[in-house]
Amino acid sequence: MLIVYLKLFQDPTLLFSRAELPLICDTIPMLQEVEEALALVREHTSLPKVIRVAAHAALMLAEKYHSLNDECEVYHIAIGT
Repeated sequence: MLIVYLKLFQDPTLLFSRAELPLICDTIPMLQEVEEALALVREHTSLPKVIRVAAHAALMLAEKYHSLNDECEVYHIAIGT
């Protein structure tokens, strides 16, 4: 069961692990998708509590960095929002 939820991180990990740097227009939307998936995991009441708590902790950290992105106008210009 855990493998299904760990796959949420597979694409972002592969993108961020490449030798060349990913563009901000690639990273922000992908991180938003991860956040949405983590929110679903957190709310899935049939999952073990430890997985739901881990998803919540990951969301809190993601929201922290997402709010820092909101402070930089250049990021929004780069991704067209």
